[in-house]
Amino acid sequence: RFHKTTSSQLSQRFRLIDVFRVAEADARNQNEDDDPDALWERIAPQGSIYRFNALSVEHLKHREDLQEQFADLAARCSSLLAAGAVSHHQDESGGSGLDQPKYQQLLLKSLREAKVSDSARNLEQDDLIQGFSPLIEFLAPPAATRYCFGLVILPADSESGRAHIKNRFITYLIMLAQLVGLHTPDSWLDKKVQKHYVKPGSKRFASVYSTVEEALCFGSLEDSCVTFMGAIFLVLFIEITRTYALREAQNAEKTNFLPYDYFWLIVGQFANMWCMIWAVAAMPVLFLSEMDAKDIVYDSLGMLFIFTLDDLACPALSYLMLDDADFQRIGSWMVAALGQCPRNINDLVNPEAKRSTEIWKIAIGQDGLIAASGPDAGKRCKTRLMEVSSADEGTPLAPSPLEASPGTSNCTPWASRYFEYSIWHKGGSGGVPSVVLRDCQKFSLRVLMW
Repeated sequence: RFHKTTSSQLSQRFRLIDVFRVAEADARNQNEDDDPDALWERIAPQGSIYRFNALSVEHLKHREDLQEQFADLAARCSSLLAAGAVSHHQDESGGSGLDQPKYQQLLLKSLREAKVSDSARNLEQDDLIQGFSPLIEFLAPPAATRYCFGLVILPADSESGRAHIKNRFITYLIMLAQLVGLHTPDSWLDKKVQKHYVKPGSKRFASVYSTVEEALCFGSLEDSCVTFMGAIFLVLFIEITRTYALREAQNAEKTNFLPYDYFWLIVGQFANMWCMIWAVAAMPVLFLSEMDAKDIVYDSLGMLFIFTLDDLACPALSYLMLDDADFQRIGSWMVAALGQCPRNINDLVNPEAKRSTEIWKIAIGQDGLIAASGPDAGKRCKTRLMEVSSADEGTPLAPSPLEASPGTSNCTPWASRYFEYSIWHKGGSGGVPSVVLRDCQKFSLRVLMW
């Protein structure tokens, strides 16, 4: 029914249509003995409040563009929708009292009831799936509204808007805590510490005797315990930060070409890097002024707490009720939806529709969504995230295979190297959709910095 993602097949590579079918089966709880979480882990990065905001903002952008097109389509199809409402409710008023929001509700109802033909299912007409989830994902929620001269985008309804405002406010508080919470320790300027513990290298290692004396000078038993505890926690903390940096490099590589808002990604990366560098630099100096082993433990835990404030597992973010697996599922489902969501809604409109139930004509082929109208009618529809054959030739046919080079890892889940990504259906020159070409093997400064 769809590709299985068991642990023995983690090197398998997928097309966007394959990921869509896995996500669809996962959403319908039809996974049987399959393990889609293994695939979601390969596609999406681990969760943090910065990446959560980046994903939410990008979702709002697509919602804003698609609902603008949806409102125009509802206005054009108002006569069909009004006639359908009259025939359904036996209303003799002729639907003259319907307003624009009502037309949009009727059009959305028509989309939920539309039959979706999928070549992979080979079902009869009566057994076809109702509703096209990639469009409903962005059209069913409330509209998005911009504030502050278009710089801030939020949901139009008050409840969702307050939730987004709270998330961003908490994010800024966490960022400030990470930026100023690990300032230079006071022991940098502590005269007692400088006098008794800080010595220049020329004096500390002037001779073999002084070097051996320095290495074996542990002091009393209590001082020795403090010294060993400090050394142990320094090694452990440096290993934690090293592992964290490697993990963030993998996360940055995943978000390099997936639908995430770059502002929040950059803000999150800067705050995490700043926190990591200062934590490693401040830890040895902070330990110099500690005279008790328990203070070494408290200092380490305090540093680690500030270091992990932005993780979804942090108690400060428990109100989101999300963990890494949930976030990776949400991010992967959005990738799957955008892979089958048209740049222009009109591509799925039946030009010969005579009734409201015939407005939508949705078909999915072996390679993805098929356009019902427009210049690509009968061919593969141009979606908001789609594979292309090469960087110089933006054709959706025959996606370029991504072969693993000798000596490199085979961790990428994608069968294609190049992707086209689009948000605005009229953002390009001449009123055409604005398209950005993304290369999943392209050099990334964000990955290099980690």
